[in-house]
Amino acid sequence: MVFHSPRACAHIARQMNLYNHFRYLSRQQLKLGEPKAQLFVSNLTDRQAVFGGGQQLRDCIDALVEKHRPQYVVIANSCVAGVTGEDTRAVAKEAEEYWGIPIMAVDGHGFLDGDYYSGFFQAGQLLIERFMKKQDRQPGTVTLIADRGHPDSQAVRELRQLLQHFKLRVHAYFPSYASVHELEQVSASELTVIMGGSKRGYPWLKKLAQTLKERFEIPFVDCDYPVGWQATQKWIAAVGAAIDEPALAGEVERAQELRLKKQFEAAGGMLRGKKIIFCIGRPVDFFNPEWLLELAAMTDAQVLKIILLDSLSLEAKQAVKERLQAFCPPGLIEESEQGLAQSGADLVVTTHELLDEKVRQMVLPLLPTPGVAGLGEFLEKAGRLVSRYGQRGGVVYG
Repeated sequence: MVFHSPRACAHIARQMNLYNHFRYLSRQQLKLGEPKAQLFVSNLTDRQAVFGGGQQLRDCIDALVEKHRPQYVVIANSCVAGVTGEDTRAVAKEAEEYWGIPIMAVDGHGFLDGDYYSGFFQAGQLLIERFMKKQDRQPGTVTLIADRGHPDSQAVRELRQLLQHFKLRVHAYFPSYASVHELEQVSASELTVIMGGSKRGYPWLKKLAQTLKERFEIPFVDCDYPVGWQATQKWIAAVGAAIDEPALAGEVERAQELRLKKQFEAAGGMLRGKKIIFCIGRPVDFFNPEWLLELAAMTDAQVLKIILLDSLSLEAKQAVKERLQAFCPPGLIEESEQGLAQSGADLVVTTHELLDEKVRQMVLPLLPTPGVAGLGEFLEKAGRLVSRYGQRGGVVYG
């Protein structure tokens, strides 16, 4: 992987990968010894921003191919490369002819395109074109489309477990974390399942699934990432419809409902009658608030108010309000985060960490674990938080 960018851009990506590595390692969700794609950077400076960095990129490619002998190289353009109008495709084509391995350039240019998912989609399209061909189906196999942290993360484990109830086995993870051998297996899948999780990302991932359907006649589950019980029911029904097994989908739903009931018996009672405040600081394109209200109703908790944090723009606040008003009384929604400690709340569930150390706050991840596992995880952590002795505050990360 080559970032055609200043060093700072690659540093951010490297640090994120490093933090993810240690987080999954600590949660025992990482298999040691797995091959990793190394990250290189062309190191654009002010000089290349003025005079062009094509030669700098070619030198970077030559050095990494000579030293590491990769099976293929992908070049990701940065905003700087987009502003200067770098022709990275031409550099990639020239380097590929010289070295005799696939060297591909993604057209996306970071913030200039307005959406990083477009680059994710383009990278997937390139991998489909270069490594996949039509072949016989492998019955019962599934390819997961997107990136939910890691192939052995809690989110992927939950989806695998749900798919196993349908006698389906995940054999590929695309386009992230896929070796060349695994990329070649994707076109043999019986089904693809999209792991989106946001209004912004899902359409791009669906386009990837549609490409696989058009080229290799692989059907896909047209349903987004299942967060919350209603979304999980919808997702189970969509899988059943995709494989023409509605009766089996009903059995899976009943099994998950029994599992959810056990989760509530174990931890749900801790929240019964508790006073909760929700603080929302993410736009609706990236955050679905319905599952929180659903969970509060299922636990018989009392929602005191819903606060829209100042991290939201006025336009984003209005969009969140309109979405929430379809599910709760407008009087619950406020735009001030003052006086949280004096509100009498037993628990504050928030998308962003708050400065008030006196409140008991549970900080939500950008995308929670799906299915019943995600609900159980929330109940267990929230129950632990509200049970703290006396008036102690604190933070628990979801």
